[in-house]
Amino acid sequence: MKFHIICTVDHEVFGNGSGCVDRCVVAPMDRCLAEMDRHKAILTFFVDAPEFSAMRMAGGRCAEDAAQVEAQLADAANGGHKVQLHLHSQWLGAERADGHWRLDFSRWRIGDLARDEIMSLTESGIEYLRAVAGSDSSHLCTFRAGGWAIQPARETLVALSAHGVTMDSTVAPGCYHSARGDWYDFRHCPDAPWWPISDDVCRVADAASLIEVPIATAAMGRVEHARALREHRSHPSLPEGCEGSYEGPNSRLQSLMGKVGKVLRMGRVMLDFSTMPSWMLIGICEDYRRRYRDVPGPVPIVAIGHGKNFTAHSEANLSEWLSWVDQQADMKYSDFYQWHSTWRAER
Repeated sequence: MKFHIICTVDHEVFGNGSGCVDRCVVAPMDRCLAEMDRHKAILTFFVDAPEFSAMRMAGGRCAEDAAQVEAQLADAANGGHKVQLHLHSQWLGAERADGHWRLDFSRWRIGDLARDEIMSLTESGIEYLRAVAGSDSSHLCTFRAGGWAIQPARETLVALSAHGVTMDSTVAPGCYHSARGDWYDFRHCPDAPWWPISDDVCRVADAASLIEVPIATAAMGRVEHARALREHRSHPSLPEGCEGSYEGPNSRLQSLMGKVGKVLRMGRVMLDFSTMPSWMLIGICEDYRRRYRDVPGPVPIVAIGHGKNFTAHSEANLSEWLSWVDQQADMKYSDFYQWHSTWRAER
């Protein structure tokens, strides 16, 4: 079929280490998986390998939390779902003290790390996921940077290529965040559903080492975006029993400026099934269909979600959106490996 719907979730607690693993990660994704299975859809987990590795090494209750996540991922992989690489680099050297995680916020952005650190982080992350996913790890081919903070991307892309990763799915075209500690800038990307990259995720490369398969976004307009946000905020924003903090590397002033910037740039929307209503998810897919109908070969439409934002309201909207996808003759559920294999076969 023409359009491959690739449903993904960033599998993680909050960026500062807060949040109950059961209530913010495992339980919400159990409900999400059940909905995916009802529609015979594939869910791709972008697993924050450094985070769960740190939990495993911390022992005690943290190791039990990691084991719970790992069991969920193993069961999901056995059921046909996929596991891919996600790296939140602030977990490098993480320590557990007084019931809290001490993380290095100066390492929040993987794009700012030295090559040897990125190489080591990538290698250990892949080894962890291979142990978790078992035989399914032969399809471990795609990466997403924590916090979308891949830029400048050269060193990260070198490390990924060296370890056999062939695709990146970090970019959300048109989106921009200006806060100094966790900035990203995807305003100047190709108008395409995928493109070859070598040292810049927003520029088409002649001699490519990877392919950028971006998160689907669309310019839906400020009024529609505001309507969707009002609908989302009229319901609980976190799953039942989940508590956590979005505290990160920015000062209060930097965080405020970042929030103001997001308001000023309203109108560009990600295909986010944990926060967007079903009518917006459908609208983004229809926009993709109009824009890329004439692109040769299969077209990936990448959706994103987060367990810590996946509420009962999210579940209802996901069900409505997947029911719509079920009725589209030119759409199929897929994953990165399937899409890439189909694309190569049709070249």
